Amino acid sequence: MRMISFAALLLAGAAAGATPFSPKMAEAFHKQYPAIKLDPAEVAVGDLNKDGLADFATFVGQANGDDDLPVAVFLAKSDGNYALSTESGLVMGHSRSQRSLEIQKGSLFLHRSGSNGCCSDWVEKFQFQLRDGVFVLIGEDNYTLPKGDSDDERQTSVNYLTREALFWRKLDGKRKEKRLSFKIPALLTLKTFEYNTHYNTMPKELHGHFDDQLRFVEGK
Repeated sequence: MRMISFAALLLAGAAAGATPFSPKMAEAFHKQYPAIKLDPAEVAVGDLNKDGLADFATFVGQANGDDDLPVAVFLAKSDGNYALSTESGLVMGHSRSQRSLEIQKGSLFLHRSGSNGCCSDWVEKFQFQLRDGVFVLIGEDNYTLPKGDSDDERQTSVNYLTREALFWRKLDGKRKEKRLSFKIPALLTLKTFEYNTHYNTMPKELHGHFDDQLRFVEGK
């Protein structure tokens, strides 16, 4: 039950009272991607550039299908129309995982979750924000959640703005954590974000810890 409620929180869609999906949004999407079906339930709506207008983001394809898909972000124009701002690299799809998007407090969140099998589930969250006219990755969180007889719980949180990471693991009721600072020459952009190769683009200081803490491929 704990996994269900936690995953539901991280994978939640638009909150009650949020700006609804509109025909203008559908028009803009189909003008850019005429051959792709759009499901309004999979569209995240919210203000991404703090101009008071509702922007939107969506996968270019079925969010919870098996295909690897890009994320498209559309920003509202003053005349009520929308323009494509950026399109990401491919985000992995898998029959045992789920993907969703959320816009909250000016940030775009990419959520993924799935199962490692008998003993654990996993949840990932990537946070993108518009800075100097470009959407960049400013943070990510990765969780491994126990189920069945296992009590092995892990979390990794990376803040790309402060260049700090927190790794912790709770096993047999005991929690151990480690904080780490790292260097990066520039923030990764949403346009260049490719899920399958993201691990390789991370600072080298983080690689060993990710090897120990988390696996990016389901079932391993």
